[in-house]
This record gives sequence, structure tokens and C-alpha cells, in this order.
Amino acid sequence: MKCKCEAKIFFEAEPNLGEAIYRCMAQESDDPHKGVDIKVERSRRYLCLTVAAGNIVSLRSALNTGLRLIKVIEDMIDIIDGGDLNG
Repeated sequence: MKCKCEAKIFFEAEPNLGEAIYRCMAQESDDPHKGVDIKVERSRRYLCLTVAAGNIVSLRSALNTGLRLIKVIEDMIDIIDGGDLNG
């Protein structure tokens, strides 16, 4: 894909939360969207959401989707585990 637009957003997250979000978002990286590449990378304390798109409208849409998905994952962890990923 010839990319015209790219955005990277870094999030600070405790290791267990970062790992949970990374595992949930990994499928997004494997699912090709029309003209959009979404990639999630992690280090011990940070997540990086990278979105590349052929135009600014697709970039905005994919960023919105990625950010909302991260928010939903965080909310679900709070509901299911009371925010405790260790058990």
C-alpha cells in the first residue's frame, strides 16, 4: 500500500494492562482494512498504536476505531476483573 498519511500514538500502561490491550488489538493488525494498516506494538510500559492510510479521511476513521477499541478493552477489564489483571 502506498501510504500518504500515518499517525503514531503512544500510551503509558502498566505491564499487565498493556499486555491485555496488546493481545486484544493483535487481531486488528492481522485484519486488512480498505487502504488502512493498523499496528499495535508494546514495550514494558508503553503501547504504540500506528495507523497508516491512503488519505486523511481513512486515517481519521481508523484512528477513531483503534482508540475506541482500546477504551472498550479498558472498560471491559474494569467490569470483569474490577481492574485487577492478576486474578
